[in-house]
This record gives sequence, C-alpha cells and structure tokens, in this order.
Amino acid sequence: LSYRGTTFGFPKCLIKSFTVDILNEKDEWESIYKTDANIDRYICKKINIKAKAVRFIAFSTYFSERLHETYGSAEAHLFAFEVF
Repeated sequence: LSYRGTTFGFPKCLIKSFTVDILNEKDEWESIYKTDANIDRYICKKINIKAKAVRFIAFSTYFSERLHETYGSAEAHLFAFEVF
C-alpha cells in the first residue's frame, strides 16, 4: 500500500479495523466507534457518553490480512488507551 506517495506503505502493526464499545446503563454493550480503514497512529475522539465500562476490540492490522506472506510480525501493539 502507498501512503501519501511514500514507498514504505503502512506499518505492519498498525491496527486497520477496530471498534470501541461501552457498557451502557442497561448493562448492554453498545458500539460507539468503528472503523475498517484506520490510517492514523494517534486517534483522539471526544465522546460524551456515560458508561459503566469501555472496551477496545482490534480485528485486523494491515499485515494480518496477508499472513501467508509472513516475514515479520502481524501482532498489534496498543500502547495506550485512555478514557477520561
């Protein structure tokens, strides 16, 4: 993949597809943010919702969809997930 004209493409460990869910006041998980084409390393979203819990679920990286070509790691490393 090319990113803004570069030759190196996206980092293999960049999370491409994920969702952020909240546990609402009815004790039901509700998806509040979802993407299948993330291109950012840093994402900051203001979501003004009351929640009992928050969860982040990663579905794929830019490399995990091509595991048969593996020459590196397809693991995603989430360094921070802040809720305040």
